[in-house]
Amino acid sequence: MPQRVIVYHQPGCPSCDQEMAWLLSNAIPFEKRDVTANLQWLDEVIDLGGNATPVTLIQWDDREQVVFGFNRPQLEALLRSPE
Repeated sequence: MPQRVIVYHQPGCPSCDQEMAWLLSNAIPFEKRDVTANLQWLDEVIDLGGNATPVTLIQWDDREQVVFGFNRPQLEALLRSPE
C-alpha cells in the first residue's frame, strides 16, 4: 500500500466525487485538497501536469505516481498491488 494518497479536487466535479466515493468504499485513506480553496494546491496540480480535476498523487517511500481523471483501472492497479 502507498504511504500517502492525495486527491486534488474541486466542488461540483462529478468525477472527483465518484473517485472519492470509490476510495472511501474501498477503505483507502486519502487526503482531499480543494484547489479552489488553496491556490498553492492549484499550483501543485499544474506542476504535476494536470489541467483538470481530479488529479491523484500516490506516494510510496521510493516513488510517486500521478493519475489524471478518475481512471479506476489505473487506481486499482496502483493501490492494490503489493509493495
